[in-house]
Amino acid sequence: MEEDGNQHAAGDGLTSEREEKRNQSAEEEGIVEENGDKNAESDIEPDDKIIEDEETEVLKNLKAEDVIGRKFNSTEEAYDFYNKYARAWGFSVRREKKTETKKGETTSRLFVCSCVGTKRKSKDELQRPSRLNTRFQCKARLRVQLDKSDSKYIVDTFYIDHTHNPIRQKLVHHMRSHRGLDEATKAKVRYQRDAGMKTADIMNQHVHQAGGYDKVGHTKKDLHNFASKDRGERISEGDAATALAYLKSKISGDNHFVLEPIFGEDKRLHSIFWADSMSVADMACFGDLLAFDSTYKKNVYNMPLVVFSGAHFYLIVTTFIDANYRSALFLVHLLYLICCLLKYAIGF
Repeated sequence: MEEDGNQHAAGDGLTSEREEKRNQSAEEEGIVEENGDKNAESDIEPDDKIIEDEETEVLKNLKAEDVIGRKFNSTEEAYDFYNKYARAWGFSVRREKKTETKKGETTSRLFVCSCVGTKRKSKDELQRPSRLNTRFQCKARLRVQLDKSDSKYIVDTFYIDHTHNPIRQKLVHHMRSHRGLDEATKAKVRYQRDAGMKTADIMNQHVHQAGGYDKVGHTKKDLHNFASKDRGERISEGDAATALAYLKSKISGDNHFVLEPIFGEDKRLHSIFWADSMSVADMACFGDLLAFDSTYKKNVYNMPLVVFSGAHFYLIVTTFIDANYRSALFLVHLLYLICCLLKYAIGF
């Protein structure tokens, strides 16, 4: 009996030890869970803990009675105000109805949430899966009317309620009204492109300077679109005029730059011959052999590329380029161009 009692006592001791271990492991698990919660809190994206600036807080606290009656110097100023308000709340703005006088003076302008109205189905959407619906008949809007007493625009309508959820602040910079390049950024991009920077490198620099993609104010696509449009506007006068302007600009930095454009009776550019000072010097020193090759394919202007290749006693080839071969007078033009080059070479 004593042995059985000792066995029961030993068993009770083992049970108590097991219970202590279980309690200890449970406490450890509790600590792990607490740490896990802390880690989960630390893993929350910074966007969920955005510290709003003073202007954003003021805009988010505005009520209808605070805005109605406010005056602006122009409709664009009113749009800028409503767009800032929309960014603070997480929605985009569109310009809607406008009324004007016969003289073209704007008397009223309506700005609405981009989710206004309903989606229209097109024929293409009936044949293929439709895109995500972004129209929810939202009634949020702001309207200004011209006050003729002081020629300013006064807010007479301001609805703040939406029929949809707002966009997170982390994504609001992708919305159309909050994207774009201001004039200062456009001037900077022009300067960077003139310096030879690629569009992708320009975007990376803007992101680095701003501190993130959400602070840049434009997307990479916006930057590419502006660069393409700006390049097209710069050559709006025509390719020929742009080419001549570019070559003439080289003369200011190279006193011995040779430029001989040839115009036809229609006053259109038929050919251009040019050579820099190094080519002229090479012609003067090593111009023993000159040949031309017109076997290259024609370009979009139906004009062949004629390459003049000169070789000296070092067997190094020097290339001269002309871009016209359109009449039986080509040989005369060729001799004329060679004489022009020799004239500059001798005078060099």
